[in-house]
Amino acid sequence: MVNEEDGCKTPTSSPHKIPAALCPPAPRKPKPNRSSGMKRKLTSVHVVNRIPIDLSPEIEMFFEELDRRIKKSRKQ
Repeated sequence: MVNEEDGCKTPTSSPHKIPAALCPPAPRKPKPNRSSGMKRKLTSVHVVNRIPIDLSPEIEMFFEELDRRIKKSRKQ
């Protein structure tokens, strides 16, 4: 029997409680693969027929041309 003088009350017994939300754990960072994570040293077997190339004249020409284009666009 409900006593009307007490008014409304929220039930507090365990069957009426809202269960705590169970969140999944945060995703774990994958472990690095040993074969891809470790760098190998190059041995003489892996280095075959290297030819040194001097590209400094081409690089100089590229930057000179770039500089001319920038100056030309600023004048306009």
